[in-house]
Amino acid sequence: MIQAGAVPNTTAAMITEWFRDWAGPLAPAAREVLVPFIKDIAIVEDIYPRLETAKAADARAAQAREASKAHA
Repeated sequence: MIQAGAVPNTTAAMITEWFRDWAGPLAPAAREVLVPFIKDIAIVEDIYPRLETAKAADARAAQAREASKAHA
């Protein structure tokens, strides 16, 4: 799709772009769906990097233990 000219986008960006009339009568219903979705995305985006950082730190600690065993 990218080769055909499509631009990668997130789900939240697409939904907010497609729903253009945030002042209209359907806006409250759209907010009921979109706002919790965006909050969930923020939680995941906040947690995921910390998990990856913790995994990397655990891997470095394991490598350090193995290196110290090899030199002992």
